[in-house]
Amino acid sequence: MALDESPKRRRGRPPRIGLQNIIDAVLQGTGELTLAAVAGKLGTTPQALYHYVQSHSELVELVFHELVNKRVHPEPDGKDWVEYAFALGHFMAEAYNAVPGLADYSIGTPRKERMLYERWERLQEVGVAEGFDPLKTFWATQAVAEFVHGWFAREHRRKLGRMDGAPGEREIFAELVAMPGNPMPLTAQGFRLEETTTESRFDFMLRAFVLGLAQLAREGGLGKPETGPSQANDRNLEGQASPSPPRRGKAQPPHRKPIASAGKKSSSRGSRR
Repeated sequence: MALDESPKRRRGRPPRIGLQNIIDAVLQGTGELTLAAVAGKLGTTPQALYHYVQSHSELVELVFHELVNKRVHPEPDGKDWVEYAFALGHFMAEAYNAVPGLADYSIGTPRKERMLYERWERLQEVGVAEGFDPLKTFWATQAVAEFVHGWFAREHRRKLGRMDGAPGEREIFAELVAMPGNPMPLTAQGFRLEETTTESRFDFMLRAFVLGLAQLAREGGLGKPETGPSQANDRNLEGQASPSPPRRGKAQPPHRKPIASAGKKSSSRGSRR
Protein backbone atom coordinates (compact mmCIF):
# COMPACT_ATOMS: atom_id res chain seq x y z
CA MET A 1 0.00 0.00 0.00
CA ALA A 2 1.39 3.41 -0.90
CA LEU A 3 2.06 5.92 1.84
CA ASP A 4 -0.56 8.33 0.59
CA GLU A 5 -3.29 5.72 0.50
CA SER A 6 -5.81 5.59 3.34
CA PRO A 7 -6.27 2.21 5.04
CA LYS A 8 -9.25 0.26 3.74
CA ARG A 9 -12.06 -0.53 6.14
CA ARG A 10 -12.05 -4.17 7.16
CA ARG A 11 -14.95 -6.20 5.99
CA GLY A 12 -17.15 -8.01 8.41
CA ARG A 13 -19.29 -6.98 11.32
CA PRO A 14 -19.26 -3.28 12.17
CA PRO A 15 -17.85 -2.47 15.61
CA ARG A 16 -20.29 -2.68 18.48
CA ILE A 17 -21.19 0.73 19.78
CA GLY A 18 -23.66 2.14 22.25
CA LEU A 19 -24.80 5.48 23.54
CA GLN A 20 -22.11 5.60 26.22
CA ASN A 21 -19.43 4.83 23.62
CA ILE A 22 -20.56 7.85 21.63
CA ILE A 23 -20.40 10.15 24.66
CA ASP A 24 -17.01 8.79 25.72
CA ALA A 25 -15.67 9.35 22.21
CA VAL A 26 -16.40 13.06 22.60
CA LEU A 27 -15.16 13.41 26.19
CA GLN A 28 -12.08 11.19 26.00
CA GLY A 29 -11.19 11.10 22.35
CA THR A 30 -12.04 13.61 19.70
CA GLY A 31 -13.24 16.51 21.77
CA GLU A 32 -15.27 17.49 18.71
CA LEU A 33 -19.03 17.73 18.72
CA THR A 34 -19.66 16.41 15.23
CA LEU A 35 -21.13 13.07 14.25
CA ALA A 36 -18.43 12.64 11.61
CA ALA A 37 -15.63 13.04 14.17
CA VAL A 38 -17.30 10.66 16.62
CA ALA A 39 -17.88 8.08 13.90
CA GLY A 40 -14.24 8.28 12.85
CA LYS A 41 -13.11 7.73 16.44
CA LEU A 42 -15.36 4.69 16.81
CA GLY A 43 -14.45 3.26 13.43
CA THR A 44 -17.94 3.41 12.01
CA THR A 45 -20.05 5.67 9.81
CA PRO A 46 -22.16 8.67 10.81
CA GLN A 47 -25.23 6.82 9.54
CA ALA A 48 -24.64 4.09 12.12
CA LEU A 49 -24.77 6.66 14.93
CA TYR A 50 -28.30 7.69 14.03
CA HIS A 51 -29.55 4.50 15.65
CA TYR A 52 -28.57 6.10 18.99
CA VAL A 53 -28.49 9.86 18.34
CA GLN A 54 -31.24 11.41 16.25
CA SER A 55 -29.58 14.77 15.61
CA HIS A 56 -26.57 16.92 16.35
CA SER A 57 -28.58 18.85 18.95
CA GLU A 58 -29.28 15.61 20.79
CA LEU A 59 -25.56 14.81 20.80
CA VAL A 60 -24.82 18.20 22.37
CA GLU A 61 -27.49 17.65 25.03
CA LEU A 62 -26.18 14.17 25.88
CA VAL A 63 -22.62 15.39 26.29
CA PHE A 64 -23.72 18.33 28.44
CA HIS A 65 -25.84 16.02 30.60
CA GLU A 66 -22.84 13.76 31.15
CA LEU A 67 -20.58 16.65 32.10
CA VAL A 68 -22.82 18.39 34.60
CA ASN A 69 -24.07 15.21 36.29
CA LYS A 70 -20.65 13.62 36.75
CA ARG A 71 -19.28 16.61 38.63
CA VAL A 72 -19.82 17.76 42.21
CA HIS A 73 -22.64 20.28 42.22
CA PRO A 74 -21.91 23.46 44.19
CA GLU A 75 -24.23 24.12 47.11
CA PRO A 76 -24.75 27.38 49.05
CA ASP A 77 -23.34 26.02 52.35
CA GLY A 78 -23.42 29.42 54.03
CA LYS A 79 -22.10 31.37 51.02
CA ASP A 80 -23.48 34.81 50.24
CA TRP A 81 -24.91 35.60 46.81
CA VAL A 82 -21.62 36.78 45.34
CA GLU A 83 -19.66 33.73 46.50
CA TYR A 84 -22.31 31.27 45.36
CA ALA A 85 -22.75 32.98 41.97
CA PHE A 86 -18.98 32.83 41.49
CA ALA A 87 -18.95 29.12 42.35
CA LEU A 88 -21.78 28.36 39.93
CA GLY A 89 -20.04 30.34 37.21
CA HIS A 90 -16.91 28.25 37.67
CA PHE A 91 -18.95 25.05 37.63
CA MET A 92 -20.35 25.96 34.21
CA ALA A 93 -16.92 27.09 33.01
CA GLU A 94 -15.40 23.69 33.82
CA ALA A 95 -18.14 21.94 31.84
CA TYR A 96 -17.76 24.18 28.79
CA ASN A 97 -13.97 24.01 28.96
CA ALA A 98 -13.98 20.19 28.98
CA VAL A 99 -15.26 20.02 25.39
CA PRO A 100 -14.10 22.79 23.07
CA GLY A 101 -17.06 24.26 21.26
CA LEU A 102 -19.71 22.94 23.66
CA ALA A 103 -20.84 26.45 24.59
CA ASP A 104 -20.83 27.53 20.97
CA TYR A 105 -22.78 24.52 19.76
CA SER A 106 -25.32 24.73 22.56
CA ILE A 107 -26.29 28.36 21.92
CA GLY A 108 -29.37 27.26 19.99
CA THR A 109 -30.13 24.31 22.27
CA PRO A 110 -32.24 25.12 25.36
CA ARG A 111 -30.85 23.67 28.56
CA LYS A 112 -32.90 20.74 29.85
CA GLU A 113 -30.86 19.88 32.91
CA ARG A 114 -33.06 20.11 35.99
CA MET A 115 -29.99 20.13 38.21
CA LEU A 116 -28.87 23.45 36.74
CA TYR A 117 -32.27 25.06 37.22
CA GLU A 118 -32.28 23.85 40.82
CA ARG A 119 -28.87 25.47 41.41
CA TRP A 120 -30.12 28.74 39.96
CA GLU A 121 -33.14 28.48 42.26
CA ARG A 122 -30.82 28.11 45.27
CA LEU A 123 -28.90 31.20 44.10
CA GLN A 124 -32.13 33.22 43.96
CA GLU A 125 -33.06 32.03 47.44
CA VAL A 126 -29.73 33.30 48.75
CA GLY A 127 -30.28 36.68 47.10
CA VAL A 128 -33.82 37.12 48.41
CA ALA A 129 -32.64 36.16 51.91
CA GLU A 130 -30.08 38.97 51.67
CA GLY A 131 -32.82 41.46 50.84
CA PHE A 132 -32.32 41.62 47.07
CA ASP A 133 -35.16 42.76 44.83
CA PRO A 134 -36.85 39.50 43.62
CA LEU A 135 -37.08 40.47 39.95
CA LYS A 136 -33.52 41.85 39.83
CA THR A 137 -32.30 38.71 41.58
CA PHE A 138 -33.95 36.58 38.88
CA TRP A 139 -32.34 38.67 36.14
CA ALA A 140 -28.95 38.70 37.84
CA THR A 141 -29.01 34.91 38.18
CA GLN A 142 -29.73 34.53 34.48
CA ALA A 143 -27.03 37.05 33.63
CA VAL A 144 -24.35 34.94 35.34
CA ALA A 145 -25.25 31.92 33.21
CA GLU A 146 -25.37 33.99 30.03
CA PHE A 147 -22.01 35.61 30.76
CA VAL A 148 -20.21 32.27 31.18
CA HIS A 149 -21.97 30.78 28.16
CA GLY A 150 -21.10 33.75 25.96
CA TRP A 151 -17.50 33.89 27.16
CA PHE A 152 -16.67 30.32 26.13
CA ALA A 153 -18.66 30.52 22.90
CA ARG A 154 -16.62 33.58 21.92
CA GLU A 155 -13.33 31.93 22.88
CA HIS A 156 -14.19 28.97 20.69
CA ARG A 157 -14.96 31.25 17.74
CA ARG A 158 -11.63 33.01 18.26
CA LYS A 159 -9.77 29.71 18.17
CA LEU A 160 -11.53 28.77 14.96
CA GLY A 161 -10.46 32.09 13.49
CA ARG A 162 -6.82 31.46 14.41
CA MET A 163 -7.03 28.00 12.89
CA ASP A 164 -8.22 29.59 9.63
CA GLY A 165 -5.22 31.91 9.64
CA ALA A 166 -7.20 35.03 10.50
CA PRO A 167 -5.40 37.47 12.83
CA GLY A 168 -6.50 37.40 16.44
CA GLU A 169 -7.09 40.27 18.84
CA ARG A 170 -3.52 40.20 20.12
CA GLU A 171 -2.07 40.26 16.62
CA ILE A 172 -4.23 43.24 15.67
CA PHE A 173 -3.28 45.17 18.80
CA ALA A 174 0.38 44.26 18.31
CA GLU A 175 0.29 45.96 14.93
CA LEU A 176 -1.41 49.04 16.39
CA VAL A 177 0.98 49.51 19.30
CA ALA A 178 3.97 49.00 17.00
CA MET A 179 3.05 52.06 14.96
CA PRO A 180 5.50 54.98 15.04
CA GLY A 181 5.20 56.99 18.21
CA ASN A 182 3.47 54.14 20.12
CA PRO A 183 -0.01 55.73 20.16
CA MET A 184 -1.33 53.17 22.67
CA PRO A 185 1.26 52.86 25.47
CA LEU A 186 -1.23 51.70 28.11
CA THR A 187 -2.64 48.97 25.87
CA ALA A 188 0.88 47.76 25.09
CA GLN A 189 1.70 47.79 28.80
CA GLY A 190 -1.48 45.83 29.55
CA PHE A 191 -0.56 43.03 27.15
CA ARG A 192 2.95 42.83 28.66
CA LEU A 193 1.59 42.68 32.21
CA GLU A 194 -0.95 40.03 31.23
CA GLU A 195 1.87 37.75 30.04
CA THR A 196 3.58 37.87 33.44
CA THR A 197 0.62 37.49 35.81
CA THR A 198 -0.76 34.27 37.21
CA GLU A 199 -4.25 35.75 37.62
CA SER A 200 -7.06 34.63 35.37
CA ARG A 201 -8.78 37.23 33.19
CA PHE A 202 -11.94 35.13 33.29
CA ASP A 203 -11.91 35.05 37.11
CA PHE A 204 -11.41 38.81 37.29
CA MET A 205 -14.22 39.61 34.86
CA LEU A 206 -16.61 37.07 36.37
CA ARG A 207 -16.06 38.45 39.87
CA ALA A 208 -16.41 42.06 38.70
CA PHE A 209 -19.59 41.15 36.84
CA VAL A 210 -21.07 39.32 39.83
CA LEU A 211 -20.24 42.17 42.22
CA GLY A 212 -21.97 44.66 39.93
CA LEU A 213 -25.04 42.46 39.61
CA ALA A 214 -25.26 42.08 43.37
CA GLN A 215 -25.19 45.84 43.87
CA LEU A 216 -27.95 46.41 41.33
CA ALA A 217 -30.11 43.62 42.74
CA ARG A 218 -29.62 44.91 46.28
CA GLU A 219 -30.58 48.47 45.32
CA GLY A 220 -33.52 47.32 43.20
CA GLY A 221 -32.10 48.29 39.81
CA LEU A 222 -30.70 51.31 38.04
CA GLY A 223 -33.38 53.66 39.34
CA LYS A 224 -35.86 55.83 37.47
CA PRO A 225 -34.82 58.77 35.29
CA GLU A 226 -35.54 62.16 36.82
CA THR A 227 -36.79 63.69 33.57
CA GLY A 228 -38.00 62.43 30.25
CA PRO A 229 -41.12 60.99 28.69
CA SER A 230 -41.02 57.90 30.89
CA GLN A 231 -41.48 59.97 34.06
CA ALA A 232 -45.16 60.59 33.33
CA ASN A 233 -45.67 56.90 32.66
CA ASP A 234 -44.03 56.06 35.99
CA ARG A 235 -46.38 58.42 37.82
CA ASN A 236 -49.40 56.91 36.10
CA LEU A 237 -48.29 53.41 37.05
CA GLU A 238 -48.00 54.51 40.66
CA GLY A 239 -51.71 55.47 40.71
CA GLN A 240 -51.48 59.19 40.06
CA ALA A 241 -53.93 60.64 37.58
CA SER A 242 -52.51 61.60 34.24
CA PRO A 243 -53.33 65.02 32.80
CA SER A 244 -56.49 64.90 30.68
CA PRO A 245 -56.01 65.52 26.97
CA PRO A 246 -57.20 68.90 25.59
CA ARG A 247 -60.74 68.97 24.23
CA ARG A 248 -61.15 69.26 20.52
CA GLY A 249 -63.32 72.03 19.04
CA LYS A 250 -63.22 75.67 18.04
CA ALA A 251 -60.37 77.51 19.60
CA GLN A 252 -61.26 80.81 21.28
CA PRO A 253 -59.36 83.87 20.05
CA PRO A 254 -56.65 84.83 22.52
CA HIS A 255 -57.06 87.77 24.94
CA ARG A 256 -60.72 88.48 24.02
CA LYS A 257 -62.90 89.83 26.80
CA PRO A 258 -66.30 88.20 27.29
CA ILE A 259 -69.17 90.19 25.78
CA ALA A 260 -71.62 91.56 28.34
CA SER A 261 -75.33 90.73 27.97
CA ALA A 262 -77.88 93.37 26.83
CA GLY A 263 -79.63 93.38 30.19
CA LYS A 264 -76.49 94.27 32.01
CA LYS A 265 -75.80 97.18 29.64
CA SER A 266 -79.30 98.73 30.12
CA SER A 267 -79.10 98.48 33.85
CA SER A 268 -75.76 100.17 33.91
CA ARG A 269 -77.10 103.06 31.75
CA GLY A 270 -80.11 103.46 34.01
CA SER A 271 -77.97 103.75 37.07
CA ARG A 272 -75.85 106.46 35.45
CA ARG A 273 -78.95 108.54 34.73
